[in-house]
Amino acid sequence: MLHDYTEDNNEQQESFSATSLPSQLQGQTGPFQVKKETHCSTILDQLLKDEIFTDVTLTAEGRSIRAHRVVLCLASRYFRKVLSHDQIVQSVVILRDIKFAELKNIINFIYTGEATVDASKLDSFIKTAELLEISSLCEGHKSISIGGLISQVY
Repeated sequence: MLHDYTEDNNEQQESFSATSLPSQLQGQTGPFQVKKETHCSTILDQLLKDEIFTDVTLTAEGRSIRAHRVVLCLASRYFRKVLSHDQIVQSVVILRDIKFAELKNIINFIYTGEATVDASKLDSFIKTAELLEISSLCEGHKSISIGGLISQVY
């Protein structure tokens, strides 16, 4: 039985009976580790697609992408510096010297761990990752100056 309702308050409770366990686990005592490899990436991918609870708008070349401050700050030292002192509920960050297509690929990478980049644009993609200090893309690379990268935060 996966779901059970109590008669007292109709709250849903999850429970597992011995008959619902795989046969190789029956009779064993825990603890058991329950793990799904794609759990986090699935959730982040859904957040990106749905644009639910976004609190930051990133703008490059006059086009915008909505994102989540906490996700950006965890993935990027640059965004952590820019957004950690900003207490505005809905921030707009205008990025100069970054192409929108590169920004979109970087955001895709931050949320999903993947980005599809043409071979001819790979150097530019890496440079943008370095500018934004995306640690998982820049490990082993020397960060370059971010001066002039941001023009305004509202």
